[in-house]
Amino acid sequence: MIGGNRRPDASGEKAIREDLREAFRWRRSAHLSLLVKEGIAELVAVSVGAGPEAILERGGGAPGSDPAVARSTPSGRGWVARIVLGDGTPAVLRRYRRGGMAGKLLPDLFLSARRAVAEVAAAGGARAAGAPVSEPLCAIVERRGLAAALYLLSREVEGGVPLADALREASAEEAGSLLRSAARAVKQCHDAGLVHRDLNLGNILAVRSPRPGRPSADIFEEEMLVIDLDRSRMKPRGLADRERLTGLCRLG
Repeated sequence: MIGGNRRPDASGEKAIREDLREAFRWRRSAHLSLLVKEGIAELVAVSVGAGPEAILERGGGAPGSDPAVARSTPSGRGWVARIVLGDGTPAVLRRYRRGGMAGKLLPDLFLSARRAVAEVAAAGGARAAGAPVSEPLCAIVERRGLAAALYLLSREVEGGVPLADALREASAEEAGSLLRSAARAVKQCHDAGLVHRDLNLGNILAVRSPRPGRPSADIFEEEMLVIDLDRSRMKPRGLADRERLTGLCRLG
C-alpha cells in the first residue's frame, strides 16, 4: 500500500518503500484504518479506539494529556492533541486540513489516504537515510461516507521547542549556536534526499536537555529535529543545489 505512489524512474525510492512495508502494517476496523508501526498496533488501537476526532475534542487521550494543546495549529494545517500510549510513549495526534480554495469547500475531508500515507513514507525514508526528522507511528483513516478524515500519530519529542521560540529566548551567542545546529540538521535532511514542503523555524525543534554544569532548562543545541513532513517527498540521490537553496530560503 505504501508503494502505491511510486514513480517509475525512482529506482532508489523503491528500496526505501520496500523497507517501510516491513515496518508498517494496515489494521482495519468498521470505521478506522490504521497504517501502524509494527509492535505497537494494539497500543495505538486502544488509544484511538474511541475515534481520533473525539480525542481532539477533549484535548488528549490519556492522563497527562494537556488540554491546552488541543485546537492549537502550530503549522496552520490541522488540529493537534497529545496522547500517551499504553506503554507510556508520548505521542502527538494531528488532523490533516486543506488550504487554499479547496480548503474552503472541504477543509478536512479527503477521497483517499494518499496524503497521510505519503507523509509516513517520507518520514520513514528520511529516518532510514539518517535525517533527524520526527518519527511517524501511525497514519489513521476515519471513514466519513464516501470521504475520509486523515490523521497522523507521531512520537512526541519531550522538551522540544520550536526554533523560532528558542531563538527569542537565546542570547546572541546561543542564537548563533542554535542556527549552526539547525543548519546541520537541514543539511542532513537534504543529503538524505528529503524535499520538505514547509521548512520554517516553527518546523525545526530544538530539544531542551540538561548538560553537565548547566541548568536543566538550557537548550541542548546539538539536538535538532525537523517535523511536519506533510507533502514532503524523498529523492534518494540527494537534492540538487537549487532545491537546497529553495528549502533554505523558506527559513528566512
